[in-house]
Amino acid sequence: MPEMLEDEHIREIFDELKTKGTIRFAALSIHNDVDSCLDKAIDLGCYDGAMIAYNIGNHAALNRLIFKAKQRGMGIVAMKAARIISAEETPKWRIEKLNTAIREDISRYAKAYLWALQNPDISCCISDMVTPEMVIENTSVAGLKVDIQQI
Repeated sequence: MPEMLEDEHIREIFDELKTKGTIRFAALSIHNDVDSCLDKAIDLGCYDGAMIAYNIGNHAALNRLIFKAKQRGMGIVAMKAARIISAEETPKWRIEKLNTAIREDISRYAKAYLWALQNPDISCCISDMVTPEMVIENTSVAGLKVDIQQI
C-alpha cells in the first residue's frame, strides 16, 4: 500500500545500509496497486529501483510512471508479463491484444516478454522458466526489437 512506503524510517535505514556498504541499491517489489505504489516510491526518492507487475493489461496506467521513474534514475524490472495470458481460461481479448501488438511467430509467453521488453524505460524482464525448453524460448527474445502494433 502506498501509505506503507511513507514510513519515515525507510530512507534512514536505506541511507545507513548504503553508507555501511551493506547494500548498493534500495528497491521494492510491487505486486498490487502498482500505479499508486510506484508513484509514491518515485516521489519519495529513496528507491533506486522497483520490480513491478507489468503486462498488456495494465501498461496504459503505468507507462507514464515508468518513464517518470527512469527520468529520476530508477531501474524498472517488469514481472508477471505473461501471467495475464497464462491461465487456461485466459479471456480471448487478452490473447488477441497480444497477437495484434506482436506479430512474431513465437509462443504467447515469449511474445508477452518480447512485448514488455520493447518499452525502452524497462530495464529488464523476469520470466517464468521451469523447463529447459522455456529457458531457450524465453531467452530467445532478449535483445530483439520489433515494431509494436497499435493495441
